[in-house]
Amino acid sequence: MPVLVEVPDAVLNRRFKYDLPNRALVTGGNGFVGRRIVAMLLEQGCDVTVFDITKGFEDEPRVKMVVGNLVETADVAKAVEGIEVVYHVAAPHASHPPAVQFAVNVTGTRALLQASAAAGVKKFVFTSSASVVYEGGNQAGVDESTPIPTASLDSYTKTKAEAEALVLAANGQHGMHTAAIRPHGIFGPGDRQFFPVLVESARKGKTKYALGEGRNVADFTFVGNVAHAHLLAAEKLGKVPGVDGQAFFVTNDAPVPFWDFLAQVLTGFGYPAPSVRLPTGLMTVVGGWMDGMATLLRMVGVRFQPTFTRSRVQYLTTHHYYSIEKAKRLLGYAPAWSQEEALALCFQCMMPALANPRAPKPRRVTVKKGQSVPVYRMQQVSRHNTRGDAWIVVDGKVYDVTEYVDVHPGDDAILRFVGGDSSKGFHGPQHPVSVWDVIAEYEIGAVAAE
Repeated sequence: MPVLVEVPDAVLNRRFKYDLPNRALVTGGNGFVGRRIVAMLLEQGCDVTVFDITKGFEDEPRVKMVVGNLVETADVAKAVEGIEVVYHVAAPHASHPPAVQFAVNVTGTRALLQASAAAGVKKFVFTSSASVVYEGGNQAGVDESTPIPTASLDSYTKTKAEAEALVLAANGQHGMHTAAIRPHGIFGPGDRQFFPVLVESARKGKTKYALGEGRNVADFTFVGNVAHAHLLAAEKLGKVPGVDGQAFFVTNDAPVPFWDFLAQVLTGFGYPAPSVRLPTGLMTVVGGWMDGMATLLRMVGVRFQPTFTRSRVQYLTTHHYYSIEKAKRLLGYAPAWSQEEALALCFQCMMPALANPRAPKPRRVTVKKGQSVPVYRMQQVSRHNTRGDAWIVVDGKVYDVTEYVDVHPGDDAILRFVGGDSSKGFHGPQHPVSVWDVIAEYEIGAVAAE
């Protein structure tokens, strides 16, 4: 059964104050993490330029959009003109071919570093990944002293590691200060990969299986915390000893059994949790066979992206969580949103798109006699404005009438002021006195005085 979570405005719109360079460039600013960084920079009053391969931000006049390619020298030079700090977030998805990974992550990063130095950029923050140190075995609470493996598991990890090395090596050159942020398991509203792909698999009946014994622990990172860490790094570069030229693990600081987290996400959106366990050894053999098949097909010119690979099995069955003590000590980082708050935000913002339409309607807490009454602002009420999530206000009280819509004698008339004040309509002559007894059971709170 889906979970309906009403997130307080103080959590939804959490604000921070940073001491940042004003003129900022965000590469990959149209992407999941990039957009969050852009939003937080705009909150700080920064002048923001976005450099991306596709257009975006047409409805945001405060953002200067530069469309171009990281591997094109002229495009990169144009993007860094007048910039003080670069947030280098752009990267191809891990499913892209190795040649694309190398071109963007390595060649593109090298070109951006060179152009930034030539343009007098003072600070450069790179979005790396915790996976750069992952070699296929258990990593339980490891820190930044863990060496990067000489043999990476895939082209994404390999090229990300090479790009990070370039960024850190560039520290101090031409007066530029550099750092890298290593998040793990990024999720949040705006995500087009993690939760949406997981839910799509659930809709196809592919999430009933869990690999291994289910005791492997992993870290996850809310997108807001990733952006928060980037801005902290930009603030501390060149000011705090020990930050320049360094990489930092960043997570929600809440390691959890990997399969438990997936189950929490799935059940939160109304899908069953994985219930059938498959042995790690068997699936490792299957993954190796799929790897071999993909290699053979590539040799004859057929591109085949297997669902299961040996490295995928390793990732799904081993510990991978990381110490963030270095980020706490040098960047002043602490998760700005807890894991619980982050999931609540996801359930609130992503429910319309990801909820299981066949599941029972979300659990809703109604006001019982003697209980304290929750108070909602009209802004919060206005978010619940669809047939599948219908709140109304009548005489200062808030009612969740989602379950009443289908049996309402006036059909969809009840939705005329959904998400708003329906007092006038409910006092109309069409309603018998008994209507108040009917909707009383749907009362969930009161409207805050504003």
